[in-house]
Amino acid sequence: DRLAAMKSGLLGVEPARPRRALLSDTWLRVLVVGLGCAWLCTSLWLAWSLRRDPAGAASLRRSHEMTELSNEVLILRRQLASMVSDADEAAASGAGGTEPPPPPTDALGHADPAADTASRHPEFRLAMIVPWLGAELPRWFDLFVASCAGSAYLVDWLIFHEDAPIDVAAAPANVRYISLGPHGMGAHFGVQLARLTGEPNQTHTLVRLLQHAFATWPYAIVEYKPTYGAATSDPH
Repeated sequence: DRLAAMKSGLLGVEPARPRRALLSDTWLRVLVVGLGCAWLCTSLWLAWSLRRDPAGAASLRRSHEMTELSNEVLILRRQLASMVSDADEAAASGAGGTEPPPPPTDALGHADPAADTASRHPEFRLAMIVPWLGAELPRWFDLFVASCAGSAYLVDWLIFHEDAPIDVAAAPANVRYISLGPHGMGAHFGVQLARLTGEPNQTHTLVRLLQHAFATWPYAIVEYKPTYGAATSDPH
């Protein structure tokens, strides 16, 4: 083989490649082409399946949205725990190293919703804004409100709704209900966003668009999370 290669080099002819190398290159090309065809067929089949089965596509989107929501809740819990820790440390250092008293509890260890202002943090408050769209409340709403009482030491819950049937008298001291009236969520957000963006001439357009969006796709309100604080700073 070495002698043949030397002769081929002297004559300016490319030496012949071994048959085994040619077969290896051929199989490699076949493998690459086969994998490409398999990927293309799989993509086409998936696109065709989702187009033919809208319910499956919607279920896939809901699953993705729930995953994103779970991640956001986890991040929020971590941020809240960090804020509580920093607030308590600041209050303790400002009071000569003494920690603020813990919120009062009942015999079962649950937070007392009827506790007075002594159960509130002496300096910091955290507002949690909860917009609710719909005429009916979920069955677990009473349990949610009861759990809100456990954070009365630091957190106020502001629940905006559209005349939903709510028992205001049974609410804990740190839960406040704000009714915006029928279709009021879209009207309120539209007016506030037009004011905040300096486009008062677009108020009517924004109100109509948001009312339609919230009535047709209630989940769309989560897309406006960055504006919750500014848009609800003045509920009137």
